[in-house]
Amino acid sequence: MCLPHLHSMVLHPAEYVQSSIDIFSEIFLLSTLKYFKLTYQMRIYEDSLSSYSWQYGHSTIEHLTINTCFPDSLLIDLLVCFPNLRRLSINYLTHSHFDDTKLRISQSSKDLKCVTLKLDLITFNIFEKIIQISFIMLKFYKL
Repeated sequence: MCLPHLHSMVLHPAEYVQSSIDIFSEIFLLSTLKYFKLTYQMRIYEDSLSSYSWQYGHSTIEHLTINTCFPDSLLIDLLVCFPNLRRLSINYLTHSHFDDTKLRISQSSKDLKCVTLKLDLITFNIFEKIIQISFIMLKFYKL
């Protein structure tokens, strides 16, 4: 809130992150941010995020890059919280407790034009559901 003219941010904490929830909740407070690149390491894989409801509102970010292990169960929540996304890159999308019922209620932003996902331990069936429902507006997919 003290940075009303900040449009771009690259964040790479030197220490291990305890919870990515804390990072995202602070990012939502930056109302003019358009570009955000996040690289971090965690000591313990954070699968408990899937129960997080992303109550902090919606972000103005249009270009989001996440360079860390990110569970597929959070992908839908991420798309809901970033409705203005034009470009999304997740450099380590990994399988967790995927809930395909969430897919039925969510679609990506109509402005989303480019998605880059590097997959880890995700079956083709799950990947196909993610693409068909969450990224239906896209014409091309990058793997």
